[in-house]
Amino acid sequence: MKKITLLLFFCLSCLSPHAWAQETQLDLTIAHCEAAKKADRDLNAVYHRILALYAKNKPFLIHLKKAQRAWVQFRDAHLLSIYIPEAGGWGSSEGMCRCIELQKLTEHRTKQLKEWLTSEEGDMCGGSKGLTDLTP
Repeated sequence: MKKITLLLFFCLSCLSPHAWAQETQLDLTIAHCEAAKKADRDLNAVYHRILALYAKNKPFLIHLKKAQRAWVQFRDAHLLSIYIPEAGGWGSSEGMCRCIELQKLTEHRTKQLKEWLTSEEGDMCGGSKGLTDLTP
């Protein structure tokens, strides 16, 4: 009797919609692109915290803004170098793969920017990191 009950339970669990559920390519693309958007929101939050914290260090802010604009240009060019529009034909996973790469790039940049939030003035090789006030 135990074997029949166990077999019946196993067969019924196979009928469960969750047992056969599979994510579609669209589902995967949406999930990875949402993760990339979250990474971008996190980057922007860190960037704005730096702008506020270093508000009295105008020279630093000028260069930070230049660096951030250059990073955005790099990011966009890098993605284009991987998924060359003129070549095309990357298949249905291209959108997902682009978002995965975008998320990686953005998380790496966020990690770089966070150094300005965690460094202290006086770090021998930190340069402007931690130098929040440069008023004369």
